[in-house]
Amino acid sequence: MASARMNSWITLPTAGEVWLEYGVPMLAYLPRGADADAARMAGEIGDACALPVHLGEWHDCRHEPQWREASVIVEASALDEVLRRRAAAAAEIYWDRYRTEHTPLDSDFEDESYAEALNIAMQCCGMGWTQVDASAHRQAFLAALHAAAREAGSPAH
Repeated sequence: MASARMNSWITLPTAGEVWLEYGVPMLAYLPRGADADAARMAGEIGDACALPVHLGEWHDCRHEPQWREASVIVEASALDEVLRRRAAAAAEIYWDRYRTEHTPLDSDFEDESYAEALNIAMQCCGMGWTQVDASAHRQAFLAALHAAAREAGSPAH
């Protein structure tokens, strides 16, 4: 996914919109009064983000009274992909802050990044701690983090 779409709004053909954080859909919005075809919107969001999703319950948007919103729930089968996207974001943030690629000696950064990414990925996938073996996903996350760090530090970046 292009960097420009990592944190952004995407307008959907259904007249709704979806908010992405690091390429992961978080919230769907629909103008009040518009018909909500949740299955169609979920399909459009999934196509736009290359993730299998479904929508939570619609409710009034507190900050924008002319809109309704629903959580976007990524299917549990895509937990590792959500973690990979969060790893790429962590590497980019590290590069932006320090202008250097992190190394395996930066274990505090790795531990903190993984804990934050896992917590957010589980929330995105509607999962609780009893549903995830945290250690089972750590190595793939670290591999993605290091690959993204190398890419972030490359001259082409």
